[in-house]
Order: sequence, then structure tokens, then C-alpha cells
Amino acid sequence: MSEKTDESKVAADAGTEQDLAEALKGKDWKKVLFVVLITIVLYLEVIYLVPLLVVISVVLYLLKGEVDPRVATFSGALVGVITGSLNYVLFHSNDKPWPLSPWPSKDSAAEAVDQAVQSSATDVSKD
Repeated sequence: MSEKTDESKVAADAGTEQDLAEALKGKDWKKVLFVVLITIVLYLEVIYLVPLLVVISVVLYLLKGEVDPRVATFSGALVGVITGSLNYVLFHSNDKPWPLSPWPSKDSAAEAVDQAVQSSATDVSKD
């Protein structure tokens, strides 16, 4: 009786492995690899680049009274890159983010900066 139980367990395990193999066979492994790589790049952007930009922006604001437009434009583009990366790695979008696509254009970065400035000005005026 124990031999039949063992045989049925082996047969069930083999069936499960075949089902799993068939399920994994049709998946897009290239996208999974890109997700892993972009997650690493996203980590580096958020951990190292964002704090550096914050320090630069604060120093420039304290010295000049305003943030340099080039830093603001780059920061806006970086926000777009981070947003695109998050959308891709969380499977919300199939649009490949930087570095698999070009860096956001100056116009789109400027729009992001303008929107941020307008929203912060609105928030300040409400206070």
C-alpha cells in the first residue's frame, strides 16, 4: 500500500513539474531580465543621485536665492526617468525607461519642472 502511495506522489510531482514548465515556457524572460536590471539602476538613482541633487539644490538656493535652471531641468528629467522606471518594473507599462530608451527631452523635463513649480506655488499661497 505504501508503494502505491509513493508512486502516486511521484506521478503528482511529475505532473506539477510539467504544468509549471509549460506555464513558464511562454513567459517573456527578456522583460523579466530588464525588470531586474532596471530595478538595480532605479535603486542607484534614488539612493545616490536624488540626495546629491537635493544637496546641490539646497546649497544653490541658500547662495543664490533660487535653484539653477539646469539643475531644475535635470531634476525634472530625473523625476520622469524614475516614474517611467517604476511603471515598467511594477508592470504598469511596457514602455521601456532609460537606459533602454532615450533620456527625456528638455521640453518634457521643463514641463515637469513647471508643473512642480506651479503646484508648490499653489501650496504656498494656500498656507
